[in-house]
Amino acid sequence: MHLMRILATTGALLLAALFASTAQADDEIESHRTGPYIGVLFGAALPNFEGETFFTPPPFESRVEEQPSLAISGRAGVRVHKNIAIEGQYQWVREWDSETRNERCSKSNAQIITGNVKVFAPFDAVHPYLLGGVGAGRYKTSVRQVNFDAAGNACTPTTRVGFRDDHWELNLRVGGGFEVYLSRNVVLNVEASTIYSERRLLGESFPFVDVSGGLQYRF
Repeated sequence: MHLMRILATTGALLLAALFASTAQADDEIESHRTGPYIGVLFGAALPNFEGETFFTPPPFESRVEEQPSLAISGRAGVRVHKNIAIEGQYQWVREWDSETRNERCSKSNAQIITGNVKVFAPFDAVHPYLLGGVGAGRYKTSVRQVNFDAAGNACTPTTRVGFRDDHWELNLRVGGGFEVYLSRNVVLNVEASTIYSERRLLGESFPFVDVSGGLQYRF
């Protein structure tokens, strides 16, 4: 439900921006110009992970499912060519929960720093692009044991175990998006990307998808 609201809001903003941008000619906003910019993005982090949990006692088997969370990014970069930009990005991901049989078994958050390259196909006031980046991420996780009754259902109370993880990992970011020029200096930015890392949770890799929208200021 939260994801649908985010996507619907992002779509409405994009349509409004497209309508507004048609009122200005490209020679007025000079969207193809080079130069620095800063921006902020708000969106959803959607973990793409499912794995068996070692907390489930035999003969029961269960899956761990990750719940979506809020992601906020700040970025600063330079448009070095009408088709290319280079930028640095910092992203904070609010605490998200891991659940098994509707019972929380862990919570995690992340801070990710990447250096990105964007390749644009500029069309007047609308600039679609592909993005690739590399950097590092700090992942903090705490895990608690989930108790099960005789029927294999998760039950309370649960007890916390001494499993805490806090370290940095190599990250790769791959994605794409749109820049829509609202004026010469103000740009609407809508983006989706996947973050791959060396981080592993319960023995499996832990990528997540970032869907976000925000504003950018071009100097």
